[in-house]
Amino acid sequence: MMMSYQRTSPPRGPLIRLFLLGLFLSAATIVIDHPIIPVVSALQVHHHPLSPPRTTATTRARNRFYSRRSGSLLLASANDNDDTTNEHPSHDDSSLSSSTGRRGFLATTSAALLTGLSVNVQPAHAGLMQFPCIRPLKNRYHFMRAGPSELEVNGVYSTNSLFITNRDNALADTPAARRIVLDACEVIKASPNFPTVAYHSLAANGMDTADMMATELRISRDRLLPEFTYLDQRGIGLWDSGAMDTVKPAIVALDYLEAGKEGQGGRPPANEDGTANEALGDQFVRLRQFLSLQESRTSGENILIIFPDGTGPALLSAMIAGIPLNECHCLDYAPGEVRLEINRDTVLEQYAQRKDDPKYLAMIEDGKVQLAKLRQGQVANVKEELQEEQRREIDNAFAEQRKAQREKEQISEAKREQEKLERDAKEQMRRQEEKTKTLAREQAARERKEQAEAAERAKREQMAAAAAAKQEAAAAAYAAKKSGAVADSSGDSDNGGLVLGAAGIVGLAGAAFVAIGGGDDTAAVPAPKDPEPSPSSSASAVAEEAVAEIVVNNNNATTTLTPEQQEVDVVDEVEAIAELDE
Repeated sequence: MMMSYQRTSPPRGPLIRLFLLGLFLSAATIVIDHPIIPVVSALQVHHHPLSPPRTTATTRARNRFYSRRSGSLLLASANDNDDTTNEHPSHDDSSLSSSTGRRGFLATTSAALLTGLSVNVQPAHAGLMQFPCIRPLKNRYHFMRAGPSELEVNGVYSTNSLFITNRDNALADTPAARRIVLDACEVIKASPNFPTVAYHSLAANGMDTADMMATELRISRDRLLPEFTYLDQRGIGLWDSGAMDTVKPAIVALDYLEAGKEGQGGRPPANEDGTANEALGDQFVRLRQFLSLQESRTSGENILIIFPDGTGPALLSAMIAGIPLNECHCLDYAPGEVRLEINRDTVLEQYAQRKDDPKYLAMIEDGKVQLAKLRQGQVANVKEELQEEQRREIDNAFAEQRKAQREKEQISEAKREQEKLERDAKEQMRRQEEKTKTLAREQAARERKEQAEAAERAKREQMAAAAAAKQEAAAAAYAAKKSGAVADSSGDSDNGGLVLGAAGIVGLAGAAFVAIGGGDDTAAVPAPKDPEPSPSSSASAVAEEAVAEIVVNNNNATTTLTPEQQEVDVVDEVEAIAELDE
């Protein structure tokens, strides 16, 4: 037997109701704990006084419950005020406080859920400033224009947001410019509301002015704050870097005629170098952002704002007071001018004094003429002209420097050439002197050589003469010897031999004397005649023979003896002969 099973489902009605109840309770709990209720309550409490929000019994019940749950005194006080103003009061507080059971909790959560879903939330006020400023501002504001820049001193109207940060736009390095900033410091020092914080633009003259102000007013550096964008001056496009006397009146006339109350018209022509062409409305947006930021994050501060130009503070003043923006130029600031405690009343007072100023009206009339010229293209870029002039000055200075350098080099080259010529002349003179001295030394050497050669020849001649004399003396002695031998052999007389021997000796002595010292005069001495052979000469035969031998020996050694040695030898020979004779 087979059994069949049939699947049955439980009834869905109770489950669905249970699920919906749980979902409802979860949603009610989330709504009660969610911070949207205090936010909505706060918006309803801090409503605009001119349009009070509508308060219902459900809203009051929800606020009382949340105030008990969170302990908020603000909501409780607001609800009490609502009770006094509403003509239809809600249920009594005791009935709500006594509902501690399930029914009271569900009723309360249901009211809170329905209120959170159906409440009419008022628009939030995000802090964006609304102009004119009818309510008092949270902070006190002092407006100041930076001191005159180098471009302004040179008559250049420059608005390029990048170029004005260059040092060409720095605070003018003149005593007058510094004096203007110092005078502004004295005005601020005399004010009872001394600045607690200062904002300045990134323009070079703005930064320099802020530095001087911080030094003079002793504002700490953490209170000297740069503003990167919102304080930038209005860009004038194609007319940028034009002559101040031409462009400034034209811009004033353009805004007066075409800008309108909201500043949306009067836009200058565009440029190609990055300079913005802005209307007053564009600058209006930046200034509103800046003031809204200050009013949102600070309160009770004395804020000094340093603008790079005179139109920025004038435009912000017109915005605060509700003056038509096309007439803001009547409030323009002069370089270094400071105005204290800017608010709606002070600005309206200044506007009443300046709107019919003859100078302002004359500037508008002059600006109309200049504006027509600018639109016809009759505009000159003064900055480019100044830069071109500076380039020419730099080129001229460089050319002068090069010229002076070349002249200096030429002078140095001429000096070096002159020094070289002088050195060459001195070297030539030195060489000539050395050559002269060398020639003189060579001449002296030749003369000494010739003298030595002459002396040598004379000596040789003397020696030759002496040798000849010796030979003659030897021959004479030999002849005398022979004759003496004959005389001895005859033996006639000893006396006669002695006489002849003496005569021979005398002859030899004379011949020797002539040979030694006679020189060239030897020819003047007569040679002794050969004696006749006689027997008396035999006595000196031996002596004569000895003399002859000595002479022969001397002739052989003459060439090796000096004249002094030869003279000594002759004397020795004579003495030897004399000894032999004895």
